[in-house]
Amino acid sequence: MENQLSIEMRKDFRIIILQFQILRLNQSLKNNTGRKIEKNQEVSILETSAFDENHDQILSVSGYLPMEDNKQYMLFLEPNDSEKGPAVGSFNIQGVVMGKFAFEKDNNERHRLEDRETKHYEKVHSRAHKKMIGELNEKYGDYLED
Repeated sequence: MENQLSIEMRKDFRIIILQFQILRLNQSLKNNTGRKIEKNQEVSILETSAFDENHDQILSVSGYLPMEDNKQYMLFLEPNDSEKGPAVGSFNIQGVVMGKFAFEKDNNERHRLEDRETKHYEKVHSRAHKKMIGELNEKYGDYLED
């Protein structure tokens, strides 16, 4: 992750910062989005979280936590269909929490990131997420960077 773009919204006297991550893609394993995506291309990802400055807290959908800087993730993306505003041309993470997986080469760091994320999930989501990360490691583990 190289940059983060925050959009400030004021609604009912609350300041909410929407999170957009601008990522450089290491690899595209499959692309059925209808958009051209190339290796090392920068893409904007709308994360399903926001920061409420008035209450100093993260607001999220289904326990989603923003991605950490300088970490690798495997993402399942879908195009954002917004026609106006800051989300134009961006991507959403599919299935909110089921489309983002820590993909660090270092096992301890990968487990730390996954534990941080899944501790907020309901048990059924946590089990499904852990099963999926195991399958992704088995299938795509060779893509981890040295």
